[in-house]
Amino acid sequence: MYQLPLITRLVMGIAGLLLVILFMLAAGLDPEPHGYGTHKQLGLPGCWFIQELNIRCPSCGMTTSWAHLMNADLLASLNANTGGFLLAILSLLAAPWLLARAITGRWNLDNYKDKWVIFTIAIWICVVLIEWIIRLI
Repeated sequence: MYQLPLITRLVMGIAGLLLVILFMLAAGLDPEPHGYGTHKQLGLPGCWFIQELNIRCPSCGMTTSWAHLMNADLLASLNANTGGFLLAILSLLAAPWLLARAITGRWNLDNYKDKWVIFTIAIWICVVLIEWIIRLI
């Protein structure tokens, strides 16, 4: 079986660890009741779109969505930001896979196709944009 190059394993390991850290951070946050703004607990500034344009941006509610998901509140996570919910679910699946690939050095997907990764990313972007358009209407 093909052995992944060391640099690839290192990048995959770092990416997996970063996702784990993000989930740990999200688990320690108190989700904002109005569905967005939870990121301010991390010392980050408020959303420029809300402050300047008085509309929510496509990523508004993603941190809140992750915080709800880490508190096992799936419906609140979906309501805060559907794209954030999907990204969190994909990340929950990706983190252990990335870490396992980094440790074993094996790809372990027999029928891996780039088109499925591109398709998944395209669907996620569509969900984020559709939700944003719905919010704007």
